[in-house]
Amino acid sequence: MKWPTVVIDNFFNNFTEIKSLCENTKLYNLKQFNKKFKSKENWPGKRSDVLKKTNPLLFNKFVKQLPNKFPLLLFTSKIFLDVCIHLRLKNDKEDWIHTDHECGVHYTLLVYLAKTNLNSGTLFYQEKGDTPSMTVKYIQNRAVLFDSSIRHKSLLNYGNSIKNGRLTLNCFITKI
Repeated sequence: MKWPTVVIDNFFNNFTEIKSLCENTKLYNLKQFNKKFKSKENWPGKRSDVLKKTNPLLFNKFVKQLPNKFPLLLFTSKIFLDVCIHLRLKNDKEDWIHTDHECGVHYTLLVYLAKTNLNSGTLFYQEKGDTPSMTVKYIQNRAVLFDSSIRHKSLLNYGNSIKNGRLTLNCFITKI
């Protein structure tokens, strides 16, 4: 059974500090990322390495929010978190319909960090086909938690820098 998609506004209590930490985290384009980390990732835009290694302060501030916002997730099983920052700009390759489940991930949590852009967000799709079943609008400091086997993609990448682009904190949650 798939978990329902959960949307929580005003996720971070200390949002200004979190956003600043995110904007100052080193990001890599796909080619740089795969070379540096000897990986075979595939995504549009720029992404950080996992925050647990590269920005433990930011990682711990994020983890501290979870029990208050998603208590059932944390108390029903032991979990492992991979958290990164993801930037997508207007000229980046467009996203595609995908799931995060193939990587062994059980849940995905996105937090929208940039200024609100109601033309952007995340599209969710039915199990087959390419017709969206739900749209979550991009509202600053909004968190979206969903079952990673749900097909989804970003809606409208925009901006030309980390200061005005589509910036998200992505958390991939695996039950252990």
